[in-house]
Amino acid sequence: MRLALMCAVALALAATGAQADPGSPLERSLTATRAGGELDDVLDQVRAERARGRTPVVVVDIDDTILRWKKVGGEKVSASPMPGAAGYLRALEKAGARIVYLTGRHEEHRAATRKVLRALGVPRGSRHKLIMNRLSPDRPIVESKRAARAEILRLGTPVALFDNDLANVRLFRHQYPEAQVVRVAGHSGSVDPEPQLGLDDVAVVVDFSAHKTGIVRRMASKLRWRLRGDRHAQTQPKRGPAYIRRSIRQMRGARIRR
Repeated sequence: MRLALMCAVALALAATGAQADPGSPLERSLTATRAGGELDDVLDQVRAERARGRTPVVVVDIDDTILRWKKVGGEKVSASPMPGAAGYLRALEKAGARIVYLTGRHEEHRAATRKVLRALGVPRGSRHKLIMNRLSPDRPIVESKRAARAEILRLGTPVALFDNDLANVRLFRHQYPEAQVVRVAGHSGSVDPEPQLGLDDVAVVVDFSAHKTGIVRRMASKLRWRLRGDRHAQTQPKRGPAYIRRSIRQMRGARIRR
């Protein structure tokens, strides 16, 4: 009886698709205080690159990174803004960042994706960039993100990259060794391909709410989503040496492990 129950549970878990990998060190999210230190550190790096006369680039995924999906049986059923995301991205824009939305959505969904970004209230316009998945649907999304590197480098100096997927996060750490890599914990479409690397200087946050945007902006963001969002969502810098970065974060209370 116990064996049958265990098998039923295993089948149910398999049917939900790839979720967060419980064995990955990238599932250990920071406390709110430490997450706030990481997010502030990205802002500081953006300002520093801007002061040097460069164009700081912040790369951000969309689904399950700034747009939170509710899933039932592995299927997306409804969406809502990731807490704090819009306010934080606007703060990055104000600090001088160029926001690059690097999504796994395919090119035919570009118009719908633009409407989602508008409903979310995140920075848009000619200064920023939306890069869609140009590969065939049978190719892994991580391959499309790997292929986008040259285009991203043409846009400026990558300062930070935000994504929820474990494979994408590992890829970014290899591709952009001088940039900050931040994982938004939760759903992942893949398992961790390199758990033996530990955190590998990747910060893990639950959402962006550790960045304080003010109650008025948070309420405005929620209202904007209610008015515009649901109908659209349903469619489918160089950093200092590592020891200096860790010292600064430790003073702020951030937990960084190699």
